[in-house]
Amino acid sequence: MEVSPEQSSTFAGAIKSTYVNIFLQIIGKVVTFVLNALVVRYASKDLLGIVNVRLLLLHTTILFLCREGVRRACSGNLRKADWKQTVNLMWLATAASAALSVFFSLIWYFVMERPNAPFYGYGVFAYSATSTIDMLCEPLYIVAQEWMLLKVRVSAKFYSLIFQAFLNAVLIIRTPYYGIAIFSTTQILSAILYTSIFYYHFIKLLRTPPSTPHPLPVHSIRDFLPSHSKPLLPPRLIPLTWSFTKQSFLKQVLTEGERYVMSGLQMLTFAEQGIYDVVSNLGSLVARLLFQQVEENAYLFFSKVLPREKVEKDEQKQQDPQAAFGAKMLEVYLKSITALSVIIVVFGFSYSDVLLSIYGGETLNSGSAPLLMRAFWVYVLFLAVNGVTEAFVFSAMSKAEVDNYNRKLVGFTLAFLASSWVFVRWLGAVGFVVANSLNMALRIAHSVVFIRRYYAGTPHKPLKGVLVNATFFSVCASTAVFLYILRPFCNLESVGGKLVFLSFGGVLGDRERPSPSDQLDDSADSSIHHNPNTPVAPLDTPGHGYGGSAVPAIPGMVNTPYNPYSLDSPAGYTSAPGNLQSPFIPITPDIFQRDCRIVCFSPVQMHGALRR
Repeated sequence: MEVSPEQSSTFAGAIKSTYVNIFLQIIGKVVTFVLNALVVRYASKDLLGIVNVRLLLLHTTILFLCREGVRRACSGNLRKADWKQTVNLMWLATAASAALSVFFSLIWYFVMERPNAPFYGYGVFAYSATSTIDMLCEPLYIVAQEWMLLKVRVSAKFYSLIFQAFLNAVLIIRTPYYGIAIFSTTQILSAILYTSIFYYHFIKLLRTPPSTPHPLPVHSIRDFLPSHSKPLLPPRLIPLTWSFTKQSFLKQVLTEGERYVMSGLQMLTFAEQGIYDVVSNLGSLVARLLFQQVEENAYLFFSKVLPREKVEKDEQKQQDPQAAFGAKMLEVYLKSITALSVIIVVFGFSYSDVLLSIYGGETLNSGSAPLLMRAFWVYVLFLAVNGVTEAFVFSAMSKAEVDNYNRKLVGFTLAFLASSWVFVRWLGAVGFVVANSLNMALRIAHSVVFIRRYYAGTPHKPLKGVLVNATFFSVCASTAVFLYILRPFCNLESVGGKLVFLSFGGVLGDRERPSPSDQLDDSADSSIHHNPNTPVAPLDTPGHGYGGSAVPAIPGMVNTPYNPYSLDSPAGYTSAPGNLQSPFIPITPDIFQRDCRIVCFSPVQMHGALRR
């Protein structure tokens, strides 16, 4: 199968985007992890529950309902002809966020149970207001996404989160009584910094003459402001925006379902909610750090490669190189992500109590917290597989299939809410994890049916990627048994015992790290050939950017939880291979085949492949 220059360059962009995102996320996570570990030791459990669950839910609800549908509709669909109308659509989402901020603030303050804590009213106002502040840079975010301006998006989120975490740590340690006021104020300041960074970068960018003409009529910040035009909104994007907005509503319920149940039905106390939030953020830390980046860049890759509606007959699809290329890369993503997930489950079960003790002291390493964290490791496995399969499905769905999927989401939502109510009454906070895992299983099943139907009548079997190498699985199982036997011989109550146990895990983890050659068949590469006549440019050619969206989340404290249904993706609804709006760079056959093997694996390996 011959790989076109567009396919090769798209994959190169996705690979480098994943690498840069992961590298910056690691730095940000290390800093915020340390700062928030200090905060957890000084903040009360009730404060954690009020801020991380109740108030943050208000913020994410407004943002998700206002911007996700517009982002998905605009990404990949920006055109010069109706640019002014598209900008108006983006600002309409900002206006909607202001209206929803008022509406939901009234519900959060007057309808929901009001906690007996000072400054709660100020917290409701602050967290709703920051949603509108974040939306002020939405047109810039969408264009940065379209032009593959990775540095702008990553740096804005990176610096704003580091700034917020540092202020939280310093102020909470000194004056814990003003906890809600501190978190609320730092939330506002972080949102202002986030928006300011976007405007600063674009003002600087637009003052510099571009090496190639911009595909959009954007020459100054004024071109990002709303204007009077006829029609006022782009007719081609309105139905798509509404369709994705309806989907966003249902996905928000699924994503934050347990928090809506906690806040609405008050099935857990604020202290229990605080512990659940800390443990869930720790449990999904790897998912947010690595899997979310892989999922978003998989969406970028598949949406640029897969034919959406143009190939309808099986015999046409069987010969279509884009469909074959998508199948092979889906198998690569699944094999990689499944192998990593198995390792996480193996070591997570053995080291849950140790991690909780190091992070939050004995406050976290007691009660149901260790059991809750072990349940999250299994949930992470479901998250990883679902993220990749849904990235493929959303990239390949037609508009009619998206609408049909929205109706199915109603059933998923009802099943999740019902199972949450049942399992929480039976298992407590662990019941939320069980309900989420069941929901992920249902969504994976739906994606499996779609993928099998998509490749029906073709020799492609991408779903076999979920089956890891038998030898690798045996090593993981042996490691789990060894660690279970080793635990009684290590005094985990002492610092020395923890260090000994952790050192064994470090040695075993290094030996267990999956080898790409073990996970992928050599035959996978032999069917992929690059056109030798394609000119090759170095990966660091000036003027070229790479996609990928970094949405880091602060573990433990004021934190946006990992969103397995995130529509904040770097690619658009309409797949347009061969008509990419951002310049890409073809890659050579050896880099292409090597990168096929390392996607989702070690950043060090990825860096070496890209540099060579």
